[in-house]
Amino acid sequence: MRELEATLQARDKQIAALKAELVDMVEQARASRDERKRPAAKPKAERPPLPPDEARDRRIKALMTENRNLKTAINNLGQGFADRLAAAGAMSFATQAAIAKCLHPDKQPPTKEERNEAFKLFSAWKSDNRAARPTGSRARTRARPR
Repeated sequence: MRELEATLQARDKQIAALKAELVDMVEQARASRDERKRPAAKPKAERPPLPPDEARDRRIKALMTENRNLKTAINNLGQGFADRLAAAGAMSFATQAAIAKCLHPDKQPPTKEERNEAFKLFSAWKSDNRAARPTGSRARTRARPR
């Protein structure tokens, strides 16, 4: 029995030594793999300057993009202005233009269709304007300075 215990202890020591050796081998393999992955750091070479045509094309593209963005911003501001005018009860440009076209003395007399369109636009503005503003005697007295 003692012989079996001695043999088991010898085998356990041998297994522990082999495990330690295996751990060392795995660590060495990882280190060598990491070295292969990372080549020596080389400084990046400077890019040669762009040819004049390509530099010009890039500048044109950048300016066109900036122009498009500015136009979008202007349109957004204009729409906001139109919305604020409508909320205040002001007449839209299309309505003003249609009425002015019919009433301007230097123009030829308007056709029946033009007059009807101007009247429809004016009527629509008038009904919207009444809805937006208070009406009645109290509204008129508030608007007058004392």
